[in-house]
Amino acid sequence: LDTRDVWVTNGEKLLGGRLNHQIDELDAAVTGASSDLDVLQDGSSYFLTDLPHGTVDKIDPAFVSLGGRIQVPQNSQVGYGDNTLSVLSPDGSLWVLDASGRLDFDRSKTKPVAKLGQGAKLAVAKSGMTFAVAPKSKRLVTVERPGATPQTRDFPVPGAFQVSAVGDQPDRPPQQAEPPL
Repeated sequence: LDTRDVWVTNGEKLLGGRLNHQIDELDAAVTGASSDLDVLQDGSSYFLTDLPHGTVDKIDPAFVSLGGRIQVPQNSQVGYGDNTLSVLSPDGSLWVLDASGRLDFDRSKTKPVAKLGQGAKLAVAKSGMTFAVAPKSKRLVTVERPGATPQTRDFPVPGAFQVSAVGDQPDRPPQQAEPPL
């Protein structure tokens, strides 16, 4: 993070809050609708997510309020970097959205940039570059920014995997061996 504001969640209290490091307390809070909350942030942009229920809200830190809610498919993966908010649904549909202004998304009207199938994984780099991996076809889909044409290439996928971004490159963390039974 390269910002002085850090937002955290408290699912028990249904809160997303701005942590003030000088006093080790929250100095602002927004209320979520369930205990399944998480925060995405990059720079001075913040989003409160409730992915089991399919909601993403933009946080307005100046007014300490939520605005610009979008509905995403329930249990989607969501990533954020620069001004890119990417959504990967459980069935593998990938949307790469411009989050620089008002959020606007309707999955019935917005065509996915790619369909990767079930079990796909998502990562978004700090630059906003989106990476999604389709495990069955062993393909990596890269989308440079919202509106860009997706690029696809081979990408070896082990049985169980995660994907992350290191700079503007996708990475698969090494898998730990299964513990003996």
